[in-house]
Amino acid sequence: MKQVTFKFDNGDRVKDAISGFEGIVSARTQYLTGCIQYGISYETLLEGKVPDAIWMDEDRLTLSQAGAFELKVQTNGGPQHHPSHK
Repeated sequence: MKQVTFKFDNGDRVKDAISGFEGIVSARTQYLTGCIQYGISYETLLEGKVPDAIWMDEDRLTLSQAGAFELKVQTNGGPQHHPSHK
């Protein structure tokens, strides 16, 4: 299978050319058919709830701000890749 080159990175702010919706890229995927889509997350709550990401085709998105969001990952705690054996 051909190596995929994504146009946008996770954390980029993008805008949909059709609806004007703007949000943060939180996921990327390529389907077997070759279609590339991005999961775009809202930056605010809707009616006090976190809405699901909206999936959009790459060709309808434009970059608003590269690296608009950077997830701060802590290295301590959480699931362990190599738990100790007892």
